[in-house]
Amino acid sequence: MLYTTYQTKMRFLIVNSLRTHFIAKRYREIIDWQRFFVAVNQMGDQCNSRKDRFDKADMFEQAIDMYSGGKLEWVDEIGRDNRDIEQGIDIECKSRSYNMFTKSGKPCKTSTYKIKNSLGKQKTITIENPADFYMFTQENASGIISYNEMMPYLEVVGDGIIAKIPHEKITYIITPDEVSEIIIDAIPNAHLNYKNRKRQMQREFLMAIPKSD
Repeated sequence: MLYTTYQTKMRFLIVNSLRTHFIAKRYREIIDWQRFFVAVNQMGDQCNSRKDRFDKADMFEQAIDMYSGGKLEWVDEIGRDNRDIEQGIDIECKSRSYNMFTKSGKPCKTSTYKIKNSLGKQKTITIENPADFYMFTQENASGIISYNEMMPYLEVVGDGIIAKIPHEKITYIITPDEVSEIIIDAIPNAHLNYKNRKRQMQREFLMAIPKSD
């Protein structure tokens, strides 16, 4: 049986969608999302400055690794953050505050993410060697989309590529109404104050260097 170009394209889209739903179901089951969201909310706005935001990304990506029992290994490579060894797929993680659902739990019309940063002016939407899937997280929700599904929503901006994705095009792993109450330690100088712990570690490292004679 021969397929028209349209039929071939539709079959491709259907297969992609089924694969994404399978992956979303898998990640819903293997990641301790309640624990992840406690970590996200405990971090809060501690690392929102330009200087600290890479720390924040590293923390969330490592949390995906740890809270999946190592099934989504943190690889920290160009264009991919985690690797699903069992499924043989690479994942790029993106996090933005209440970018899929509002604080009241209402769906956002679109979700915008910076997919690629370029050193100079970006001219095309081409992404060399993209990740297989892009996972999005916020304070109480997570979603996923394959690169092929995301391609129609890519846009060139001055310094890179963004994706403006309609709400219904993201496959949701977990939504706000499925998340239990998130309780965090509100004491400013608590054990889970990341920036204080980071400064302490830096000073301990420096103090460990022997004094010169």
